[in-house]
Amino acid sequence: PRLRGDRLVLSRPIDPRAPVPNTGTVYVYERADSGAPFELTATLRNSDAEPLDRFGYGLAQSADRIFVGASAHDEGANIDQGVVYVFRLVAGNWIEEARLTPADAGPNNRFGQDLDFDGEDLLVGAQRHAVDAERQGAVYVYRLASGIWTQVQKIIEPTPDGFGTRFGYSLSAQGGRLFVHGVCCTAYYLYSRDGQGVWGDPRRITDHLEGSGLLDLGLDDAEVQGDRLMLRAYSAVSFSPFELGPSFAVAYRLDTPDGNPLRAGRVELPDATGDPVRSPSADLLLVGRAFAHASPSSPRQGNIQVHPLNLASASNAIGPASSVIWHGTGNTPDRTGEQLAADGDWAVLASPGADNEGGLDAGAIHFLQYSQADGWQLRQSITGSVPFRAGPCAMALHGDLALVGHCLDEVDGITGRGRVEVFRRQIDEQWSLLCELAPSGADALGFGGALAIAANGIWVRRSLTSSPPNPNRFGFDSYPLPAPACGGATPIAEPPLNHGYRDVVLSGTRAVVNINRVSGDVTLATPMLRSFELTGGIWQIEQDLALPGFNGFSAADSSALALDGDALAAQVRVPVAGSIDLVSEAWLFDHDGSSFGPPRVINVGVGFRFAGSLALRGQRLLLTDENIGSNGGVAWYDFASAARVAEVTVPDLALEDESPGRLAMPTAERVLLGWPLRDRDGYNNSGLVYALELSPLRASGPPLLTLQPVESVPRPDRIFDEYFEFIP
Repeated sequence: PRLRGDRLVLSRPIDPRAPVPNTGTVYVYERADSGAPFELTATLRNSDAEPLDRFGYGLAQSADRIFVGASAHDEGANIDQGVVYVFRLVAGNWIEEARLTPADAGPNNRFGQDLDFDGEDLLVGAQRHAVDAERQGAVYVYRLASGIWTQVQKIIEPTPDGFGTRFGYSLSAQGGRLFVHGVCCTAYYLYSRDGQGVWGDPRRITDHLEGSGLLDLGLDDAEVQGDRLMLRAYSAVSFSPFELGPSFAVAYRLDTPDGNPLRAGRVELPDATGDPVRSPSADLLLVGRAFAHASPSSPRQGNIQVHPLNLASASNAIGPASSVIWHGTGNTPDRTGEQLAADGDWAVLASPGADNEGGLDAGAIHFLQYSQADGWQLRQSITGSVPFRAGPCAMALHGDLALVGHCLDEVDGITGRGRVEVFRRQIDEQWSLLCELAPSGADALGFGGALAIAANGIWVRRSLTSSPPNPNRFGFDSYPLPAPACGGATPIAEPPLNHGYRDVVLSGTRAVVNINRVSGDVTLATPMLRSFELTGGIWQIEQDLALPGFNGFSAADSSALALDGDALAAQVRVPVAGSIDLVSEAWLFDHDGSSFGPPRVINVGVGFRFAGSLALRGQRLLLTDENIGSNGGVAWYDFASAARVAEVTVPDLALEDESPGRLAMPTAERVLLGWPLRDRDGYNNSGLVYALELSPLRASGPPLLTLQPVESVPRPDRIFDEYFEFIP
């Protein structure tokens, strides 16, 4: 993002919904004054857009211009050469004024990787530009003269160390000062523009970790602001064996008599990963921590630490964090509908970030019941009683039993061991906890990350402990039904060596899992599906079905399987020859009583989302499709003919609402759709569940697929805007 006065510019460098799919889009927001909300006023795209050109990866702006780098744009035979586009505001409209490429451009230069405008010059990084046969990078300087943007200078690293440091990977400029750094360790330089307009007299910065006893691993971010230079550096304890060290915010004074940057302060940050450092005023430093944990139930939520700044201090220019700005109170947004399951007239859904009565992010599950008169209505909510309990990872429902998997929970002192709650519907239509399932192996992890239930049993995913040990290699345990109590786990036949099961679907006496490679040597040429049959009380492998692979990983996502009797559907992603584009397909299999036959394939379209969802009842197949509308929607297909019957999306969605989530199909006429990142009534990422009704086939005209929100879903707990009053 780039903010200047009352204009905010944001980019999505890979936008699957752009007219040229997976090129970039730049969004321009403006506000009337500092107290007004930002409103979208323009959408910018390059006139010669091509897929994956990373339009918007570099951004800068002036009073009447926006500069956009497309660092992977191809120029003729020069793959990933890069282009910078200049947009000018004319009579309220943004027009493409110029298209900049250097005269000595070449393939893989990544021109436009980063850029900045210092009030007079446009500075453009080309981090892979070849200098003396080394791709050490360069910075190009453009200046507006007689209405034309002209290259006036090219800056290369003055003292390279003989390897490609990618000089120009990141840069920051303001008021005649420019800081440039590469991707590692030595290429950190501060430049000044002299009276003739030439950028020269570079000062190399090498002391930001001096006295720490740590090894320089690189910079996350840097900012020139007035007479200040702020760095975010990260370190290594050792390189052999490699051990990551702490990260630091480092402040420099630039108003020194000799012009050399003077390190004024350094403070160790609480984690080794993070994003920007910003100094909006002379006495304040903001440090972004993109992966900070609000609590065990709010992992990697991120925050902003506020540090007092006093560059005149002789001892500690950067004070300890005086406050922390959370996205909200530190609570996880509710994300209602992130997990969802349904059967018949009942549905169970999760709000992983919902508060309990103590105000803690213990999560909640909600039971909905359908009636012809009232539609879906909330009947019961159960909030977590254990503080900071991890939200549900998976859910399943069949008849009067509901399963809720907590694959990240601490069990018997083992973090992430996981457990599964089994709820039973009572005679008064209330759901109560029947018992809990736990993994049989003491060192098993991730128990409950995938679940399925049918009349003949329960399947629960857990990590495998057999050779080679890998916490991401999963198998399944089965539990018989009916059973008087939770227990009697039987391990399902393990996946091939170096592969793991991802998800499972059950229908009657049949189960289907998808398999992907997780590590080690490749022993399976392609990912596949595996079907099981329950014979004599034992689940036996019936058949393996090959799927198209992509770099050895499973093309079918964990949420992209559906099974109903003899009908099986799987969503797969197929690589496009010669590119990294992926085409989304649905593969449909029919079972003839002895095995599944060859698939019938539905080409859904190009897309990058791996979290699609399928639902299948009889001959009605529903799948989420990111290519419908602005944010994606739901498509209805006839399973037998593979013909598209109807489609629907949600109107009035914002960009940040993202795409649809999980589908559940309790009957052939009814579908539920979770939209976990949907903002609701001013609540960020509150989430919402939508009810879809499928009309009967009609003699004339297409069948109807209608959608409406389930209003009885509980409102979220927090409005987040009031917690940003710290920002200057």
